[in-house]
Amino acid sequence: IDSVTQLMADYGQDKTTELDSDLLEAFRSLLTNPELDLAMVAKMLELPSQQFMAELLPKPVQVDAIYFGLNTLKKQLAEGLKPELSAVLERIPLATEYAFNGEEMAKRSIRNVCLSYLMALEEDAATQLCVQQYHNACNMTDQLAAFRCIVHSNRPEKTALIEDFYSKWENEALVVDQWFMVQASAPQPDTLQNVKQLMQHDAFEMTNPNKIRALVGAFCNNNPVNFHAADGSGYAFLADQIIELNKINPQIASRMATILTRWANYDAGRADQIKQHIHRARV
Repeated sequence: IDSVTQLMADYGQDKTTELDSDLLEAFRSLLTNPELDLAMVAKMLELPSQQFMAELLPKPVQVDAIYFGLNTLKKQLAEGLKPELSAVLERIPLATEYAFNGEEMAKRSIRNVCLSYLMALEEDAATQLCVQQYHNACNMTDQLAAFRCIVHSNRPEKTALIEDFYSKWENEALVVDQWFMVQASAPQPDTLQNVKQLMQHDAFEMTNPNKIRALVGAFCNNNPVNFHAADGSGYAFLADQIIELNKINPQIASRMATILTRWANYDAGRADQIKQHIHRARV
């Protein structure tokens, strides 16, 4: 937490605080100690979410600074631990047959956490590992993890994988929901426009609550840096959907509207825009 808050102070500045050497060594020891439980290590390597940081830190929520801090810290850790992260992937190869037991679940967890760190650097080698895992995975956990890493990056390979994933799973409604959710939660600036385009997709139905939650809900709940964009575009988008949903399914509309009830946690500019769109939706 301290490392993130220190980096948050650098947001908008021409400097970046160096990574705390103690934190780096602590993470290194987690990755290199063979006596530790892999599932525990995977959990300990996970950084806090943007939502967790927003709840923990003083208000108003510093949306962009939190994203910057977490993103920068992940890249710093990935750069400093690249050999160790790569070694874990070599030591624990991708499973060729699915097994549902504690040991294999732990292996999947640690592999996918390490892959996520390496993909934060968006280098060719890590991207190739992701693509290989996506195509060779024998289970949805590994395939979806690789898919998320690619889609949440700026790598050009993601376009083909997005199309491939849908073509493979278009007849599985719950998997298609995951397809929507991964794209809706991507941190890239063009995600809102992509979400609007996905609402025109054949697989999306405004009358299907699961699809609403998977696409609209995922964007508004799981993509803070874009939903809380300073220009208010995320709030305007949600209000538009609430207005339409109120004609079809008032219950879902009211649930979606609760996302806007924490307006007091944000700076004056964002709070004013949220209140304006609450009034406009008037659910």
